[in-house]
Amino acid sequence: MTAFPHSTFENGIIHVWESRLYRTTSTLIDLGQAFLLVDPNWLPDEVGQIRDFVDSHLGNKELYVLFTHSDFDHILGYGAFPDARTIASREFLQQKNASQIITQICEFDSQYYIFRPYQVSYPHVDYVIDYDGQTLVLGQTTVYFYLAPGHTCDGLWAIIPSFPKEDTNLNKGIWIAGDYFSNIEIPLIDYSLAAYQKTVQKAFSLIASFPLVEYMIPGHGDVAISQQTISDRIQTDRRYLTLLTALATNLEIDVTLNEVHEILHSYPFPREIEKIHIQNLNKYGQSEANLPDA
Repeated sequence: MTAFPHSTFENGIIHVWESRLYRTTSTLIDLGQAFLLVDPNWLPDEVGQIRDFVDSHLGNKELYVLFTHSDFDHILGYGAFPDARTIASREFLQQKNASQIITQICEFDSQYYIFRPYQVSYPHVDYVIDYDGQTLVLGQTTVYFYLAPGHTCDGLWAIIPSFPKEDTNLNKGIWIAGDYFSNIEIPLIDYSLAAYQKTVQKAFSLIASFPLVEYMIPGHGDVAISQQTISDRIQTDRRYLTLLTALATNLEIDVTLNEVHEILHSYPFPREIEKIHIQNLNKYGQSEANLPDA
């Protein structure tokens, strides 16, 4: 199998592939008697490499695919895994814009002359998650699910409290975070600022509830590999959302702008991060005039 152009993360239990586009992650977790695949994406060769890896390692294991949310870049690999049983939130299942999401995939492929060796369609959902703390036993491993609206309406987290395989002595847990808590992006709020803030607050309670979780896998960027790193990322996102709220209500505008500037320029691609910030500002009543100077 040809390696992805960008680095991957692998520790024998977790396999994280990183796309050439937007450092988007696809994750495969070995649950012992099952594989859990998360958001297979982007380009056809990348999806194909994941498919090849799964085929060469699956054996008699069951295959599940988790969709953390319905953004088109996170579902466009669905058609390559017709043998998998799928997991998503109720809001994902009831997504009113499903046809527009498929149109986005088709437009992206058309723009770049991309052919996919599978049919593009909105995912069917076999296992629907309705509430926080809902569990599924995959293979013999219990996975906990938590609704995570804010970035989108249908966000979903999954937590595996400790490493599932019996042949490892590593007693650590895994948090699949979707498009939250990235080390390369600020929060992108497509759905609701209030919902996003509540979801971030929920994250703090989950750290306390699952003290063995030391791996957090975001939808874009690097895997966090300690509780301290996880906590730092949550704190950073909460601080940004607090500052965004202050800007939206014109509170302490000068001080807030300086703090936002520091946050935006702490990321590796600040010009792109500023665009996300402008989008957030415009959605919550502010103009580009409130973007800090570069």
